[in-house]
Amino acid sequence: MKLSTKLDANITNIDIELLGKPINAIKDELHDILFKATLDITHTLRTWLKEPAIKILFSGMTIQVSDKKEYSLKSAVLRHTDGGLLRTHMPSALLMRLSDCFYSADVVRKPSDDSTQEDPLTSSDLRLQHRIAKLIASYIAPEDMWYQIDAITGRDISLRAEFTISLKDFSGVLCLDLDSSLVQTLIDELDLSPSKALKEKFAKALVDTPVKLNTVLCRKTLSLDEVLKLRPNDIINIDLLSSMPVSIGKERLFNGHIAEQNGQLVLILKD
Repeated sequence: MKLSTKLDANITNIDIELLGKPINAIKDELHDILFKATLDITHTLRTWLKEPAIKILFSGMTIQVSDKKEYSLKSAVLRHTDGGLLRTHMPSALLMRLSDCFYSADVVRKPSDDSTQEDPLTSSDLRLQHRIAKLIASYIAPEDMWYQIDAITGRDISLRAEFTISLKDFSGVLCLDLDSSLVQTLIDELDLSPSKALKEKFAKALVDTPVKLNTVLCRKTLSLDEVLKLRPNDIINIDLLSSMPVSIGKERLFNGHIAEQNGQLVLILKD
């Protein structure tokens, strides 16, 4: 069998800073925050776009790898003053439709029929995307803690929040990606790290938990006929095993053997 040494392009190194962190706790916390904010965000966009028919549905949050191609200049990137990036992006066709409403365009642009080409966006389109990004970010942290930076390319393990935006007969998905640094910043700010007192209680509980150690000293094979003849007080000849498995439950830990020490039998553990 030939082993390939070529790295798979789809394999991404996980940021070890996230290992052991309460990322699921911050994911659930942000889910609640953004879910509750959806109604306010919808109301604000209706006011900005002068379009009462716009609807926004919060689709939820996932842990995923952000793709490099999504971090083009078409993303609105905000940096948190305490560290971390928030990237906001949406399909060009969705941004164009929102922008045409926002600027009261005389002619509504239509997306290209060629799926291989991106629709051209104007600086006005990108300014609106940044404004929407700042709006949603203000529910995650105060508005004065965010500032705009140029788009950064790369791949990163992140939390992604998704909103489905519907406008009459058109809909699309707006995505927010929180990189690992921002996740850690929010964990610290929301005080979601396990407390020292809780860690100490957990460690003490582990030390005080009784554990039953099992070992098999001997085995004896009998025929069914011999077993049926057994009676109380019968004496059976046995041979001690030379190597005895020692386990906790079904988990095997060591091997051992019996020896005599100070007039009594003892079990000596070995690898």
